[in-house]
Amino acid sequence: MSLVAVIGAGGQVGSFITEKLSAQCEVLAIDVSEDKLSKFEGVNNIFVLNANETDDLIKSLRRHCPLLVVVCIPGSVAFEVVQSVIEEGFSIVDVSFYAEDSFHFQEIVQSKRVLYIPDSGIAPGFTNMLASLWYSDNALSFRAYIGGLPQNPTPPLFYNAPFNASDSFDEYLRPARIKRCGNIEVIEPLRIVEWLTEFEDTPFPLGAIYTDGLRTLLKTMEYQDMAELTIRYKPHLDYILDAYFKRTLNTSETKESFVKYAGIPTDDVTFFFAKTTYRDGSSKEFRFVHFKQGWHSSMASLTGSVALGIVDWYLEEKPDIYGVIPPELIAQSTISYVLRRLEQVGVDVGELKRL
Repeated sequence: MSLVAVIGAGGQVGSFITEKLSAQCEVLAIDVSEDKLSKFEGVNNIFVLNANETDDLIKSLRRHCPLLVVVCIPGSVAFEVVQSVIEEGFSIVDVSFYAEDSFHFQEIVQSKRVLYIPDSGIAPGFTNMLASLWYSDNALSFRAYIGGLPQNPTPPLFYNAPFNASDSFDEYLRPARIKRCGNIEVIEPLRIVEWLTEFEDTPFPLGAIYTDGLRTLLKTMEYQDMAELTIRYKPHLDYILDAYFKRTLNTSETKESFVKYAGIPTDDVTFFFAKTTYRDGSSKEFRFVHFKQGWHSSMASLTGSVALGIVDWYLEEKPDIYGVIPPELIAQSTISYVLRRLEQVGVDVGELKRL
């Protein structure tokens, strides 16, 4: 039976992946928190490992020698950990979101002859696959909108983060790269708000702001226009924009307050919408609304399902390829595995099965 290591197994996404993977293979569940790992004690096919330092982590990987490593940790520490794991010669499926360019690892990945698949979540990740599968010479633009929001938003934020609250806050500060008229542009994420009409019966109107989610797509796809936007409820955007225009957003006090309230767990709902437009006026689009099921958050189960689909592909197909290969470059091979996993958590993939 194959062994897969999950780094960050105690977190929301890592817990989902670990639980589901244990039904088909052995899982080495790794986390800095013994308390978060305790839920896996005694569970069939799951071996828990507390690793507080990167050195401890690497020693454990050497000892157990997993076939594949899945990384599900906050972006603030992910880049360093990923580099250390690659240097040890392990292939990786990565759902973490760090600011650096994942193609930075290309030289070392090729020298180690391993496979590194970054951005393997719902967005970026699944969005990358759609951008690739929908692309043709006639394609003009690709836009993706996603937001994990509380089902019952309450003041003061009208928002609860479905993943690391600090990472969520940083989205408002990180400049967003988009593509417009064939050129890459960098814009402040809060300068423009798009108001959405694609979803009905929401607690408040939905707005979307530009975020830096295109990442590898800026180098791999030839659309003239591309953008990824994050969806939020209007009262939350009002709160954030007020701080932005008062120039108090980028302060430790604002961030501490945000993390305090946004970090409170709550039942979430995910809004997803992606669309490619073609030069002849036609278009392709996919949208869904997904609610929390069981004790896993909606966003964790969606992000984890995409990563699991890619892991399924790797374990079953045993691809003889190496390098930094983002999801859009293996979309044709992995999409059936990913759609199957998304169906299992209640997403109606419908016509996407024909991709």
